[in-house]
Amino acid sequence: MNQNHTKQYRACRDTFFKTLYHFDTPGQSLVIDETSGRLFLRKELTYYDPSVYQFLMGCRDSRLVPVFDAWQEDGRFVVLEQYVQGELLSERLRRDDLSAQEKQAILHDVCGALEVLHSASPPIVHRDVKPENIMVTDSGRAVLMDYDASKRVKPAQSRDTVLLGTRDSAAPEQYGFGASDVRTDVYGTGKLIAAMFGDAPIYHHVVEKATRLDPKRRYPNIAALDRALSRFDKPIENVNSWGWLKVISTALCVMLAFALCRTMTFENSSGPAEDLITQIAFFIAQLAVIEVWFDWTGAFDHLPFRKQGQVSLGRKIVEKLIYGAVFFCLILIMAVILILCIFGA
Repeated sequence: MNQNHTKQYRACRDTFFKTLYHFDTPGQSLVIDETSGRLFLRKELTYYDPSVYQFLMGCRDSRLVPVFDAWQEDGRFVVLEQYVQGELLSERLRRDDLSAQEKQAILHDVCGALEVLHSASPPIVHRDVKPENIMVTDSGRAVLMDYDASKRVKPAQSRDTVLLGTRDSAAPEQYGFGASDVRTDVYGTGKLIAAMFGDAPIYHHVVEKATRLDPKRRYPNIAALDRALSRFDKPIENVNSWGWLKVISTALCVMLAFALCRTMTFENSSGPAEDLITQIAFFIAQLAVIEVWFDWTGAFDHLPFRKQGQVSLGRKIVEKLIYGAVFFCLILIMAVILILCIFGA
């Protein structure tokens, strides 16, 4: 089909589309195909990579928005893509009504969508991974949207020529410190994890590695990041899922600490000062064992002040009390030892 025939075809086809709504974003409108009843989003772009949309027109992955057509018209680039119904992830996070498992599923869908883009030749980099560009469908699946900032990777390019991205989620290379590649989306996904899980300790290492300033020190690709996230797929639901070996080992450690401290206090004591030191050591040992047990088995995840895998103010207070008590006892021990050294037992 030559160019004239293509224009005639689109002009004829456009007569079947009716505009229903103009969005606040300039050049975006909701249209309906009156012959089929299907809804589409019509976008007029000023910055674009036509090859990205050519790839998407042939892609049929449920985690990406289906692109029906894309063409240049009067100096503009027009995209007609399927309208995805659901709710933005940013809204769901604002309401805080997603469980940790639902968030994990969303992250896996986002990683899967990025893997599809990165599998293109050359790879396509999304460059704007954020909650506002992810739609959560009624079935709980995630769809990665908005490819306006997407581009093909150019191996010979030393830095991005057009600086695009969202503040607080864009990688350093998007600000001219290098050229975007698949690791740019690793950075964006790391920021997304941080936005979804806050300061949850179990995600600290993953977020830290994914968002390193030097792309060479990040996960090498989105598949590696997805595998790292897979370690958190099975939630701790009850004591049986912690593993009896951990529970028995922890119990033995507690019993040993009790037995050891009891023996030191009542049998080997040479005076009140040593009794005091022993009691303080006993207190520190028990605090340490309790903290290790909570952290190792994941019991903190089931206490009232834990919510959706995030660290609440309650846990922070408990931890500060524990570590504060330990620090105070260490200072007290040092003071007692110093007094004994100066004045004698």
